[in-house]
Amino acid sequence: MKKILVISAVLFALGQSLFAFDWGGIVSNTTKPSTSDFSSGSFYQSNGISLWVSHSFNKNLRFTAEGLYRYELNSQADSSTFTNIADLSLLKLSGSWTAGKGNLMLNAGRFSFSDISSVVFNQVSDGLSLAFQTNSIKVSAYAGYTGFVNSLNVSMLDKSSVKQTEFYSLSAEYIPLILDFSLLNLGGTNISLQGEYFVAAKDYLKGKFYGTLSAAGSFGSIASYSLTGVLGSEDFKKFMLYGKGSLAFYLGQNFIASLACDYASGANGSLLAFRTLTTCTAYNGKFNSALSSVIIPQCSAMFVNDNMVISLGEKIILSLPSDKVKFQGFDTSLNFIYNVLSDFQLGSSVIAYKDLIEDANSNFAIALNLALAF
Repeated sequence: MKKILVISAVLFALGQSLFAFDWGGIVSNTTKPSTSDFSSGSFYQSNGISLWVSHSFNKNLRFTAEGLYRYELNSQADSSTFTNIADLSLLKLSGSWTAGKGNLMLNAGRFSFSDISSVVFNQVSDGLSLAFQTNSIKVSAYAGYTGFVNSLNVSMLDKSSVKQTEFYSLSAEYIPLILDFSLLNLGGTNISLQGEYFVAAKDYLKGKFYGTLSAAGSFGSIASYSLTGVLGSEDFKKFMLYGKGSLAFYLGQNFIASLACDYASGANGSLLAFRTLTTCTAYNGKFNSALSSVIIPQCSAMFVNDNMVISLGEKIILSLPSDKVKFQGFDTSLNFIYNVLSDFQLGSSVIAYKDLIEDANSNFAIALNLALAF
């Protein structure tokens, strides 16, 4: 009888642990009409639902998962496409432990990972990350595989040779290997050095190497800055370059003004067109980096309070097809997010990109976004 009582108590305790999880979800809507010349246009509509669960095994170890379904309707004057998307976008075991004078952090499974540039590789992938951090240094490593994630939900520049299917299609097969080292609080500045090698797991792909150096810091509570430079190659004979600098000013508690500039190399002489793994949109128009380098000076202003965010941004697109600088276009954006209730969010964005060289590359759009959490 005692054995039965002991076994029952153990099973009850395990059941309490297994079923003591948090869960929730979001229902979303996106509506976006757009045009390039106001004589004809396109229409995008998407609705979806995502569900998540989370469970803490103890104070150090946690499990999180998220799945989603949405459809995307793209309509133009002479055609339309309807796409169903189902995905397991998050399946992660995460942990944090005290180790000596620092913390050891672990993430394993499927989760979103970004390199320090946030440009080369910034997406969901299957993998493992380890990091050790003290007050003065941080060392981290990541290894993964991109071939199993859903290309309908994760946008990569290279496409898989596997036939695309409804709901779930496989992505290009790379093995990202990333190692970085950071010096923290060095005179108020964090300096990071990162090396990346994306191993091509299939013959139709090319392996890619990247080295990134970044620095970020602040001037008290008044302003902050960041500088990032990326050098990449496929064969170490020709190289591609990317650089970005930004400066943000904090005006009181609710206003932020910022200045920034991006540069990406095009195919010109000894330089390669800068290519990333994850699809990266620098602005709201079309640009062929294989033909020209690009410089994008930009400025923005943002208002933030407890329930609302309003931002206004302007970008000037400068292309460098050879030894000349051409004004490619202007990109203006206005974004608005308002928390109507604690679980209901309304958002809208207006974009206006005017291409000064090719009118067909211009883009004018307005988007309405709704999200209801439960």
